[in-house]
Amino acid sequence: MGKAWASLCCLLLFMTLLTGCWDRRELEERTSVIALGIDLVEGRQNLYKLTVQIPIPIKIAGSSGQGGGGNKDAVKIMSVTGKTVTDAVNNLQQRLNQRIFLGHTRVLAISEDVARRGMDDIIDSFRRDPQIRRLMWPVVVQGRAADLLEMKPGLIQIPVVFLMDLIENGTKMGTIPDQTMGEYLIQTSNETLQPMLNYVQAYKDDVKWKGVAVFRDQKMVGSLNDIHTWALLQLRDEKRGGDVIVPLPGKGGGYISFRPHFVRTKLEMKGSHATGQDNHSGHGVAYLCEIQGDIIEMTKNVEGSPEEVIVMLAETHQKRNGKTGQENA
Repeated sequence: MGKAWASLCCLLLFMTLLTGCWDRRELEERTSVIALGIDLVEGRQNLYKLTVQIPIPIKIAGSSGQGGGGNKDAVKIMSVTGKTVTDAVNNLQQRLNQRIFLGHTRVLAISEDVARRGMDDIIDSFRRDPQIRRLMWPVVVQGRAADLLEMKPGLIQIPVVFLMDLIENGTKMGTIPDQTMGEYLIQTSNETLQPMLNYVQAYKDDVKWKGVAVFRDQKMVGSLNDIHTWALLQLRDEKRGGDVIVPLPGKGGGYISFRPHFVRTKLEMKGSHATGQDNHSGHGVAYLCEIQGDIIEMTKNVEGSPEEVIVMLAETHQKRNGKTGQENA
């Protein structure tokens, strides 16, 4: 019995020697990339241009007692080319003195040219990489993806954080789709769904959310503007969407602003399929969407009862919405 206890004590002693982070790597030994941008190389359609945004901790305000140096000093923008995303990352590693770390990457910017060409070959590397967060925001950029990483908003030191806050606040308010990398991978793996991504336009010192880019088989086929995206959010996720401004007919430039607060949807089957008949010659569905909200602004007085005004506004908005859709098609 004494030998057994002695053996157990020795085993417990040896187990204590196995604790600890034997494969740790200090933060100072890594180059953390906070944003990636992917473009096609002009004149070389077989090459990708990878642009990265790397924060410089010592130059960010408040770090190590430093005062910070502003946007242009707080991040480093670098660009490389490669046949694939992995090839481009390897080429970038050859220009850095520390190991690249993608675990903190929060934004993946993809140019519209790349999205329309097809994203299956570039998404594959992000799907397989265990460092990549599923909460990363992939977005399609109208024009060059590098423009999004090179913008310099004056409100924040790290430029891409401005876009992150814009999207995250929009998702909380129900006005911007919560389309993370994880959502995109789920949608591409489901045969009953087609994916979509947030669609933005970058300027020199600003960025604008324009709606969503819609895909078929991981190729961008078009986009929805903000009004149509809000309708999609209401139907699919029962999110409230954004404020709708409706012109008043015959009122000399009058407008009414409507702010949704509550959305409820219902799907109804119609035809022989809904009644269980064997003859399924007539298939049909009806998507009912009830929206409750407040009129927050009215620049002109409107004659008629509240019920009549609501019907008039709904008809006016429907006509205007259909016209806008034809213009964007």
